[in-house]
Amino acid sequence: MEMTTRRFLLGPLLVLASCSAFADAASVYQRAMPSIVIIETTNRANGMSRQGSGVVVDGSTVVTNCHVLENADEILVGQPPNLVSGTRDRGSIQKDICLVRAVLGDLQPATRGSTATLRVGSAVYAVGAPRGMSFTLTDGIVSQLRGEPPPIIQTTAAISPGSSGGGLFDEDGNLVGITTFIIEGGQSLNFALPVEWIDEVATSERTPADATSTDYRRRFVDAYRAGNRQSAIDIARSWVTAFPNDAESYYRLGLGLVSVGGEALVEAIEAYNEGLKIAPGYAPLWFQLGLVYSREQEQFLAIAAYKESARLDPGSSENWMMLGSEQTLTGDVDSGVESLERAVALDATNASAWHLLGLAQHQVYLKVFRSNSYRQSREADAVEAAAISALRMAFEQEPRNTRYVLDFGYALSGNGQCDEARDLAAKIKTEDPVTSLALEAHLSRELGPCR
Repeated sequence: MEMTTRRFLLGPLLVLASCSAFADAASVYQRAMPSIVIIETTNRANGMSRQGSGVVVDGSTVVTNCHVLENADEILVGQPPNLVSGTRDRGSIQKDICLVRAVLGDLQPATRGSTATLRVGSAVYAVGAPRGMSFTLTDGIVSQLRGEPPPIIQTTAAISPGSSGGGLFDEDGNLVGITTFIIEGGQSLNFALPVEWIDEVATSERTPADATSTDYRRRFVDAYRAGNRQSAIDIARSWVTAFPNDAESYYRLGLGLVSVGGEALVEAIEAYNEGLKIAPGYAPLWFQLGLVYSREQEQFLAIAAYKESARLDPGSSENWMMLGSEQTLTGDVDSGVESLERAVALDATNASAWHLLGLAQHQVYLKVFRSNSYRQSREADAVEAAAISALRMAFEQEPRNTRYVLDFGYALSGNGQCDEARDLAAKIKTEDPVTSLALEAHLSRELGPCR
């Protein structure tokens, strides 16, 4: 009877605990939502856009991660569809905490808590907008508090790309951290920066260095866009001399040097490495370093740089595309395919990533096909079908790209899809007769499968 009674009582207690947890999560979400915003940025020079999250901390200020704002010419903040223009205010690249000023309307500041109230095992909730989806709540616990007070918070609450700059809240709905990054390869290794850092950045004095850095940036961008490369380099050198602890000055210097090429690439690598000594979490520096190593055909160095860039900014399709390209070039085609699949998953309009994915999958096909195993040959057919599908995506997005047309046509003919390959040659004949003739010549080869 005693055992029966215990069992009878245990069920309702578990149900009550579960209901309480759901009620707490719903309450936190309702309390947090008026303070959570989406941040959209655009770089007019390259047309690239980026999305992150932010938290309203007063009537006209939003806090987010600095890497969300990298290279932004235009910043929009708010809750869709009501996005308004914002301007970058104070910030600390080292802390990855930046403030944005905007007219925020009815949005409400978050109630701030303190990391001093947290313990390992404390319940926490992350609120943000992962990968462009609507606002989302994930729950978890504090798995560790790292560093000197105020500590960086490690949590099991999932933090996805797009959630960078969002809020981490305690069980009372108080803001205790700003979500920032994930360590790839680890399980639930999600982090948030302590809420106390917001005040440290907000109360920092505006120094002449801040204003002058802004002026240097404007002058550099104007010269660079106008094609005055040497002038841009000279401005960046002056920037580095005046403010040797500003990582962006080295980033801009590297861009200028890369545009010149030749022996200047060695100095560009040095500039990027100097910038990384100051701000190792500055993802664009890692990406640009990877580009230079790729250009210098230093594939393994390029892979190391792209991996770090992708770790710091896992929501960037370009990061994964370049990583996958270099992995494929070194013969690690399986890793290359995996990285390129992530690139197209993040941005299905990235024609270059689709093209590279198709080429990498074709290499996997050749490796499997040459095994001469019936089972593996069937697997090869599936891989080649995936390769053709990827090349088709690249062609459909950029049908006037000669390389995409030819590689798609070659893949079709190699797989015995000769009629479709001929139709492709005929389809492009009017607008691109030279490419059409090249494809027809390939299809007419004496030993070719479409002869």
